[in-house]
Amino acid sequence: MSDLKVFQCPNCKKFINNTSTVCKYCSLELDLELISSLVTNQEKVDTAYNSASKLRIMAGTMWAFFFLSLIPFWGFVFSWAFYVVVILIPVLLVVWYVRYGSLKTLDPEFNTAKKYIYTAFFIWLIYPTINALFLILILIGLMAVQNYK
Repeated sequence: MSDLKVFQCPNCKKFINNTSTVCKYCSLELDLELISSLVTNQEKVDTAYNSASKLRIMAGTMWAFFFLSLIPFWGFVFSWAFYVVVILIPVLLVVWYVRYGSLKTLDPEFNTAKKYIYTAFFIWLIYPTINALFLILILIGLMAVQNYK
């Protein structure tokens, strides 16, 4: 018995399983090669969605680690976790785009996956933006002190 997998009919966009050679919704005849490619594409979409969802959760966890790093005595452990995740998120975002960015599908899950990726990026982007602002303020302060002397 083969693995039962689902894919979208190219005609009506309803999900059917790979044991069908005719769509039960629109009666489109499907050959085995087309079914195989559609199943493979659907598996990529599902994997892209899962990866994007995990990245979005990781971005939120990054900030949880930041706030937990403020706890006395245990904070250093969470600060290490925070910095690891800060470095890991942009790497994983690039990997996601290389793997799945050019995927062609009409599956709404893929659009949701893209929204998750953008959300993860903007959640992550808060940290470098805040760091840049603090650096600018420090430089302005140093320049003011230098001009004061």
